[in-house]
Amino acid sequence: MLRRVGSKNLTVVSTPAKLARTPLLRVDTGEAVLDAEFTAKEYLFVLVGYRARRLHPIGTVGLDHPTG
Repeated sequence: MLRRVGSKNLTVVSTPAKLARTPLLRVDTGEAVLDAEFTAKEYLFVLVGYRARRLHPIGTVGLDHPTG
């Protein structure tokens, strides 16, 4: 589904408090090519309230913090 929607049309929603505790948005779609498409952007807008958006850094699980 994410491939059909595309990273440009994705809306990320969070509360301001949760976003403040999240230093880096993580992406793990299960597809390396799709993960790379997201991380190439480096930042995503996150909807945090009525007419309120914040630009937040993005990364992948495998590249930023190895899990193993």
